[in-house]
Amino acid sequence: MFETIRRFVREEDGVTFVEYGMICAVCVLVAFGAWSTLGTNIGNVISTVAGYITP
Repeated sequence: MFETIRRFVREEDGVTFVEYGMICAVCVLVAFGAWSTLGTNIGNVISTVAGYITP
């Protein structure tokens, strides 16, 4: 049993999996922030243009 635990600790496959998961989580957070900001900015532009068009 101890040999199995030692082998698990020495292997680096699990570490790379965790690193990829963290990179994916950061990418999702950045994408969500960009999407929120972009959506707000587009809404403001549309409101400004509509203000110019509508008498």
